[in-house]
Amino acid sequence: MDRHPELGLCIALDPRPAAPATALRAAREAWASCADDATHHLVLQDDAVLKDDFPDILLDLIQARPADALCLFVEWGGLAANAVRLAALLGHAWAEVVGEYVPSVGLVLPAPVARGFVGYLDAAGTTGPESTDDVALMGYLRSSGVSAYAPVGGPVEHGDAPSLVGNERQGRRQAVCDVPVDPSRKSTLTETGALSHLWWLQGTAFLYFADAQAPGGWRREPADQVLAAGGLHVGDVMAALRDQLDALADPKPLRDLVSDVLLREVWLTSVLLGCLAGEHNRRAPASVPVDIALRDASARRVLATLAPGGLRRFIPDHRLDDLAMLAEPVVRAGVEYGWGRETGVLDFATRAAAP
Repeated sequence: MDRHPELGLCIALDPRPAAPATALRAAREAWASCADDATHHLVLQDDAVLKDDFPDILLDLIQARPADALCLFVEWGGLAANAVRLAALLGHAWAEVVGEYVPSVGLVLPAPVARGFVGYLDAAGTTGPESTDDVALMGYLRSSGVSAYAPVGGPVEHGDAPSLVGNERQGRRQAVCDVPVDPSRKSTLTETGALSHLWWLQGTAFLYFADAQAPGGWRREPADQVLAAGGLHVGDVMAALRDQLDALADPKPLRDLVSDVLLREVWLTSVLLGCLAGEHNRRAPASVPVDIALRDASARRVLATLAPGGLRRFIPDHRLDDLAMLAEPVVRAGVEYGWGRETGVLDFATRAAAP
């Protein structure tokens, strides 16, 4: 608040602090505080860390998408992070937010939308300790026909303050990308119905794909089975991983830090991400060679955060930054391996989701 007085920030307190912990009560107060003359309303959680030039970035983002919900922080291991990764690889400035919740560490809503959230909560009765603000926000936005988008280079980071609702068990949650994108970029990735995801709870590689009939609107299939269905047999894919490790100047630091079991999942996630990005790229009006795509700073950053985002429960917290550096060449090689291969992953997802 002291760093950015021009934002007019104020603190929203839990009206029932002695009740079972939930962020939803304080979130309700925060969204209810939207000023009568405001065009947009910003809510920051207490562990949000803002960039020094945050106010200028914020205004630019609002001007770019005045009618949408803007997620200013996307954590590196969530499903939405993989939409951001795909967007970065394909040269977009934005990604449509996917999943069962709206990332709400830093969130902007158009003022009329912000004012309507309280009424939605009261009507829906979603105020118990099992309720979360981010899930409630997703339900509200969907019911209101409002789309949520995340800039590839977010202006908010997640601090290390103790969680009020026990989220420490999730491990460290940092931004998927804190590198600004090329300002000439304006486009948005909206085809986010199939994503490569290293699920942080298990450290397992999956293809997640949209399915309106599935609980939460998403289904998943193991990445190795999806690749095999597209003609990339697991033996060949793993042989490529061994070749990549042998090509490293010194693979020992990485292999001492990450077990072969988990390294396999990182590789499968990376290869599947490359397959998806390559398929989208080939369908684009002007395709881009993979080496050009990977020169971009935001693309390099989203690849560096893939391994720590998915393995944060399995690697000591103080080694996650080391993991980002050590695993990035392997992740990049996996993307390169998958990029040019015709595996039909997008068609697989379409067929699998068909009724």
